[in-house]
Amino acid sequence: MEIQKDKYIIIRFQDEIPDFINKLNEEVHALCLDFRHSNLVNSLIFSQLFSLNSKQKRLHILNVLFEKTKIDEKQIPLLLESFQESCQTILSLTLILNFQKLTLQTIKDIFISLSSFENIQNLKLEMNWAQFGRQQISYLNQLEKCTKLISFNLSLVKCQIGNEEIQFIGQALANLQNLNSLQLFLLFNNFNFRGYSDLIFNLKLLNKLTELKLILSFNSFNKFCDAQSFSQFQNLTNLSIDLSNNKLRDQGVSYLSKQLEKASNLTILKLNLINNDISDKGISFISFSIAGLVNLQNLGIHSNFNKMEEPGFLSLGQSISDCMRISQLQLFFSNNNISSTIHLHKFGAFLSKQDLLNALVLDLNANNINNSHSNKLKLQILKIKRLVLVQYS
Repeated sequence: MEIQKDKYIIIRFQDEIPDFINKLNEEVHALCLDFRHSNLVNSLIFSQLFSLNSKQKRLHILNVLFEKTKIDEKQIPLLLESFQESCQTILSLTLILNFQKLTLQTIKDIFISLSSFENIQNLKLEMNWAQFGRQQISYLNQLEKCTKLISFNLSLVKCQIGNEEIQFIGQALANLQNLNSLQLFLLFNNFNFRGYSDLIFNLKLLNKLTELKLILSFNSFNKFCDAQSFSQFQNLTNLSIDLSNNKLRDQGVSYLSKQLEKASNLTILKLNLINNDISDKGISFISFSIAGLVNLQNLGIHSNFNKMEEPGFLSLGQSISDCMRISQLQLFFSNNNISSTIHLHKFGAFLSKQDLLNALVLDLNANNINNSHSNKLKLQILKIKRLVLVQYS
């Protein structure tokens, strides 16, 4: 949706009280209220906002930003409710509530307010650094009333979420049956692979989901079990998983690889496995699963700070060569144990089999590759004439 600049208003409350009365006396199409790091918000300002917001009857995009804001927390759901008359026109809503001390009642009121935006299609919600137990998560079910919601971005970073809590999150999200795009940011929490498995089990019920992004780094993945295969996601084509810094090791990667097997609908796959103590054995599991993803067009793998050696590097290259539809490839393997041998340049030969490959990023920094073998591999890559974008380091 294109928004005219004169109809897009940003009001910041950081340094001084803004002249928002004149700005909001006329109808706008997109509005951003930025209260981050503000000490200036008081009941008078909110009462003025409440009265002005009711005039916004053609508002399509609303962004409300709180972060370390000194405020009476009860005002937050009231602010959302003040847009009640424009709720039917708002299609996109962003609500940022980072580093805010929110009571259970306030969280409940916030989700009840959000549920009144019945025509909303895109929702971004950040509640990072808050305590999110079973009761708080239960209020996510209020979003089931937003039946037109197709894109949801939820961030709960460092919210003390364990296996039980992430299971309830999955169950609540499974009720959003019209979602086609879901992004979850659940970094620095306390769930393990069992919780991850339960999450995936519930998300597979989202039959219209085409895009799934899971940022799950810095958790406690020390116990492993079988997880739902991504082949069970009927319409999923775009998958991004960040499991960096989770102590996966080869065993954990083997379970992840099983999930990816036969997920032939995928056209885009992004894997972040940075700093997981993965050796060639773990890389071989990934290689095996990738070889079966015959419809892949865009593949990105971050496997920096692991223990991959040349055999694992070449086995991955062999598997990638079997994915004949790849046009974009990003491989980040810095700080591994890849060494120089006369066979290293074979990786370039594998890439040359890709008839559609036009963009390549390859990072081999901080390995044990000497300049001679590195240059030979680089020459192999540069000979692929169809490449229009090459980044080699």
